[in-house]
Amino acid sequence: MDSTAGPVSSLSQIHQLAIEAVRATCRLNLIVAPAPDRNTMEGIKLAVEAGLVKVTIIGDEAAIREMMSEIDFSKKYVKVINKESDED
Repeated sequence: MDSTAGPVSSLSQIHQLAIEAVRATCRLNLIVAPAPDRNTMEGIKLAVEAGLVKVTIIGDEAAIREMMSEIDFSKKYVKVINKESDED
């Protein structure tokens, strides 16, 4: 943190500093199986867009891509491994 910036005075500043620290030091690899529900997918989207994670999702590729489209989550940020059932 830049010492000339002054003290941290809000939760949003702490949040931003934490995101910047993670971006500067590492990006986590996140593997999700089975494919997540919509709420979880939206959380994954936020983490990817913040630059915190690289994600691989295992499941029904068509369903995953459809959900991603519904929440405007670009497929270029996600690796999908198609597995339609437990028997695959």
